Amino acid sequence: MRRRECLPRLNRRQKTVRNLLAALGLLLVLWLVNGFAAPTLDLAVQWKAAEYFLEEPEILGVYPREISQDWKEDDVLLRDGDVFASTVCRNRFLWFQEVLEFWFAEPETGPVVFLQQRDSFDTTAVYVYAELDSDVRAVCDLRLRSDITVRISGDGQQASRHFDWDETYTMEGMPNENGLYRFAVEMKYPRDNRAGYEEQLRPMAEESAFHSFQAIPRRAAGSDFACDVTVTFYGADGKPVHVYQRKIWDKLDTERSGAS
Repeated sequence: MRRRECLPRLNRRQKTVRNLLAALGLLLVLWLVNGFAAPTLDLAVQWKAAEYFLEEPEILGVYPREISQDWKEDDVLLRDGDVFASTVCRNRFLWFQEVLEFWFAEPETGPVVFLQQRDSFDTTAVYVYAELDSDVRAVCDLRLRSDITVRISGDGQQASRHFDWDETYTMEGMPNENGLYRFAVEMKYPRDNRAGYEEQLRPMAEESAFHSFQAIPRRAAGSDFACDVTVTFYGADGKPVHVYQRKIWDKLDTERSGAS
């Protein structure tokens, strides 16, 4: 008769240790599957900030991006002393968080800092940090100017037009508890791919202007584009308490002419 081989019986302490090791092993597997992403947003920001020699990053605000994608993304705005930056947090499987490279804001001498979304194909918002005492709301005027020639062709059709683009986008916002404003951007000429080619030219010109705008932090907006921003802050009595103005990019050749 064959002898049955039995595993030794574990006592309660041994079972506890076994279960803890199994749970630790499962966590390590999940961490590996998620590309060693951080388990929390705060930790993800700290890990990324260390690459830029930032020691005490403070998250000013987290806002979901409004464009559906294969993964959930959030705009993350942060500061470390006088250094301000924007980034993107990708929410991976379960609770793991991945933070992408930082886009740093231009240094400011006053109490207001202008921040752009980190590399977004579609601009959905701009951000402003204000260290003021009595502001309760603000109005942001974002002006985009560009020398644009748009062409579209296909299905035996083609269309083209030159635009001396000059549009101002007015947005209103309120500060969060950290003094950060989010101004939602809405396109004036939403594109309809079912429309005729002539009707699509102006929306395509608008998209081109915003693509140049998003290239500003990379210093790649080009020599045919200009952008300036004015933010007026209001107190509880409805009166202005501060006005911020800045030329963000100014390399437009104003001597060029064209029909818009």
